Amino acid sequence: MRCIISFFSFLLCSFFGPAFAGSPVQFPGTNWSFIPPPGFVLMDSKTSGFKFKHANGAVIVMLQIARQSGDKADLGAIDSISYVGTPNEVRLERAENATAGGRPAVLSTLRYTKSPLRSHNIIIEGEGSTALIYFAVPDSAQGIEAATIEAALLSATEDQRSMEQRLEDLPYLINETAGMRVVNIINNSIVYLTDGPGDQMDEHIAQPFVVVSVSPAGPAEIFVPERELTKVGTQIREQYANTTIVSEQVEMTPMGPVAAVNYSRAPDGKTTSVAGTAWLWANDGNYMLVIAQHPVDKPAMLDRMAKIRDSISKR
Repeated sequence: MRCIISFFSFLLCSFFGPAFAGSPVQFPGTNWSFIPPPGFVLMDSKTSGFKFKHANGAVIVMLQIARQSGDKADLGAIDSISYVGTPNEVRLERAENATAGGRPAVLSTLRYTKSPLRSHNIIIEGEGSTALIYFAVPDSAQGIEAATIEAALLSATEDQRSMEQRLEDLPYLINETAGMRVVNIINNSIVYLTDGPGDQMDEHIAQPFVVVSVSPAGPAEIFVPERELTKVGTQIREQYANTTIVSEQVEMTPMGPVAAVNYSRAPDGKTTSVAGTAWLWANDGNYMLVIAQHPVDKPAMLDRMAKIRDSISKR
């Protein structure tokens, strides 16, 4: 569970929404809600997720994962350092077991050693999923007391929402799932789909997996697929260990030209490699990235997953 703690640093994006005071607010795309402290507004870029932000720079983000239990011992010893030598290097200042809404939880505080930042976090084991909420406070932020932060974290509760309801929150539409099921939605911007009983890409390698994500392009950026091929390959190698780029090309699709990168990789602990293709294209000022993974000996699965790619449209 310790590796999850740094994930929030990738989730920080901006469009002002309404401010809230004293009433529960849904984390978009999730089964969880909480009571934000006064002065926080929901910022939803409609491209790459959401966050709650205060004018002083403090930010609250949330990640929903499959249900799992946790304990303060999972986070390591107080003053231990994680992600040594990276921009996300942190020192554990606090870890204690707690209860949130009657559910077991773990509160923690991390001090970033490379940045003037401290994060106050909670991991809550719900009935159907686990919530990870990160309350990031820059050293320059003023006016937020520790008791206020903890009260907000402990106010989180799990709601009963279907996957269809969560998909309705997405900033884009997936109009065709090609018989695959949605496994998870992360930060209201990344969707995982598969066909089979397993949910983990690195574990259930006999199943096909599709990952759909969206990110904002620069305001004056012109999409040139040939120019993006190297960037896509680099991102795949950084995201997945033991990856070999097999080929790079521009493909014509119903959305227009897309940058396509074919690769193979060997998930940790597996003796069998998987094959994959990453497609990147521009969509209404945003970048859409679709990663399609399948067993090496079943390349025909790629045609099925391309139907999902071709069905994606803006909301």
